[in-house]
Amino acid sequence: MKNNDINILASIIHKIDKKAHSTNEVDPTLRENLHEQTEALTKLFKLLDDSFRKGKKHSFCKSFNEENTVSYWVKEKIFNNPTQTISKTDECNKRNVDVKSVYLDLSKRITSALHYHLYKQQASTGGNVPIIFYTKGDNLFLIIALVKSTEKIDIDENGHVIDVTTIDDETIKFAARINLDEMRSHSNTKNASPNDQAETETPNAYIHWLQHNKDIVQTYAQDFIPIAEKLNSSKNTKALISVLNSFIEHHYSGTLEEQGEQLKDRVYKKLLEFTEAENSIHLIQDVDPIIDSFKPQGAEIPRFQAYREDTAIPIDDSFGPDKTSLRGAIKFNITLGEKKDIKVTALRKYLGRDVKILQTGDSYILSIALSGEERTKLIKEHPGISPNGSDTDKSGS
Repeated sequence: MKNNDINILASIIHKIDKKAHSTNEVDPTLRENLHEQTEALTKLFKLLDDSFRKGKKHSFCKSFNEENTVSYWVKEKIFNNPTQTISKTDECNKRNVDVKSVYLDLSKRITSALHYHLYKQQASTGGNVPIIFYTKGDNLFLIIALVKSTEKIDIDENGHVIDVTTIDDETIKFAARINLDEMRSHSNTKNASPNDQAETETPNAYIHWLQHNKDIVQTYAQDFIPIAEKLNSSKNTKALISVLNSFIEHHYSGTLEEQGEQLKDRVYKKLLEFTEAENSIHLIQDVDPIIDSFKPQGAEIPRFQAYREDTAIPIDDSFGPDKTSLRGAIKFNITLGEKKDIKVTALRKYLGRDVKILQTGDSYILSIALSGEERTKLIKEHPGISPNGSDTDKSGS
C-alpha cells in the first residue's frame, strides 16, 4: 500500500519589499530561524498544496547552471554537497541541527534569487515568500510561493503565520511545488550532458506551478526556477506562425491555395486548444502530424519538421502558445447579402479597429478603414465604389 502521509520538515516565510516601477532596491527580509509548527502554518501548507489542483502547468528545469535560480541553489546546497545531503530517513534526526541549517540557508538563497528576478521586472510587486520542505510518502518536496502583502493576511514582523482565513487563490501570485527526488534524477542526467546540451529523452515533469496576473508574473516566475517549457511564449508562437505561413506560401500556392488556408486553420485550432488548456504543445507530436497528413496525394511537399530545420528560424520543440500572438494571426470571414455573395476576410487583430460596425440612425454600416493611398487604388481598380456612385474619384486624389 502506498504511503501518502505528509510530514512537514521545515518551513519559513521571508519577505520581499517591492512596489511596481520602484527605482530604489530594498534588500529582502530574511528570517534567521525556521518556524515552529503551528495550526496556522499547517493551514497555510494545505491551502498552497490544494491550490495546485486547480492549475495545469507542469514542467521541468531548463538548466542547473544559471545563478539566481531555484535549480542552481538546490543543486549547490543539496545535490552537490554530500556532507549536507538532506535525508528522509530517521537517521537524519541524529544531526537535526545540521539538516535544519541546510533548509534555512537554502530558503534564503531561493528568496534572494526571487528578489533578483522581481527587480528585473519593473511592473512586478513583492510580498511574503513561504517556503516549505516536506515529504509525502517516499518523496521529498519543496513548495515556494509569493503571496500578496496586504492587511488581510495576518503574518507578524517575524514572518510567523497568525491567521490564513483570508488567503485565497487571488492572494497567491505565484507558487511552485517541486519533487526534489525527480529533480535530483534530472540533475544527474544533466551532469552527463555538459553545458545544458539537448537531452535525448524528455524528463518527468516534476514541477507543478501556478500563477495569477499572468502578463507580469510569467516573465520572472518562469525564469526564477527556470522552467524548460514556458507558457505564453510569444517568441516561439510568432516564429511558428512565420514558418507556417512561409511553408504554405511555398507549397500550397495556385490550385492548392484554398487547401493551404484550411491547413492553417487546423493548425491554429490545435494551438488554441493548448492555449485554452494552458498546456505546452510539442511540435513533433502535436503539430507535425497534422501538417504531414494533410499533404495532397502526389504533391511534392516536404515534411514540416524538415522545412523548419531548413529555415534556421529558432523555435523550441515544446512551448506554451501565446494567445495574443495567435489570435492576431487568425483570419475571420464575414459573409453578407441576400445571396451571401459579399465576403470580407481579414486578420482578427483588425476587428474593432480597422473593421467595425457603425450606426447611422436606424442603419448599420460595416466600416473598413482605408489610407488615402488605399482609397485611390480601390477607386481606380473598382469603378463605382467611390461616394455617390461615381466611377471616378471626384476629390482628385
